[in-house]
Parts: sequence; C-alpha cells; structure tokens
Amino acid sequence: MVTADLRVHESVAAELLGRSPRTLEDWARDEKIPTVRVNRRRTYRLADIAALLQEG
Repeated sequence: MVTADLRVHESVAAELLGRSPRTLEDWARDEKIPTVRVNRRRTYRLADIAALLQEG
C-alpha cells in the first residue's frame, strides 16, 4: 500500500529494495535511508527508495 504522500511500510520498502526489513532497520539507524515514524512504525518515501536503487 502506498500512502497519499507516497510512503510505504517497511515490508514493502524491503521488497522493493530486495533486502530484509531488518536490513532497512539497520540502514535507518545508520541514516543511510530516511524514515518517517507513524504510530511507532517506520515508513519510507518512494523517492528515497528510488534514489537508493539508482545508486545501486
């Protein structure tokens, strides 16, 4: 599911990036990818995911 402001939940972001949700947690902690917290859950902007894929 994509939110109105183009964010996805951690499991979707992990699938798009071909990584595990745990890896995304580590990346967020290391500030490799920014997150937005919503009700204690991390969400990721599609633009940030696309930027990581382009760095690839």
